[in-house]
Amino acid sequence: MKGEKSKHHLTKDLVALVERKEPDPGPEPGSREHSFEDFSKIADDVLIEYSPDELWLFAYGSLIWNPDFDHSVVEIAVANGWHRSFCLKLTRWRGTRELPALMLALDKGAIMYWGGV
Repeated sequence: MKGEKSKHHLTKDLVALVERKEPDPGPEPGSREHSFEDFSKIADDVLIEYSPDELWLFAYGSLIWNPDFDHSVVEIAVANGWHRSFCLKLTRWRGTRELPALMLALDKGAIMYWGGV
């Protein structure tokens, strides 16, 4: 009822009941783990190929509130033709190869509106 306090409280003990620890099986067969140097080279190659005067990044999810990189401008943007969807299959950390987990990512279709920080 309106004005009443909830009798339900999220506690560490309740969270522990649903925690599932899975050992990391490593990369999928036939693939390998990318290093920081690998990602740096990919970023450098893209910047060399396109040589932008400015680099704009469309941020959604945790990149909005925890970007983990320096930025100079924040603006509201529209990603026409994209929407957030549980379409990213995880077979490590949050899921397994036998029981994959799903995580939110951008998927084709619809229009997405997001405000910046």
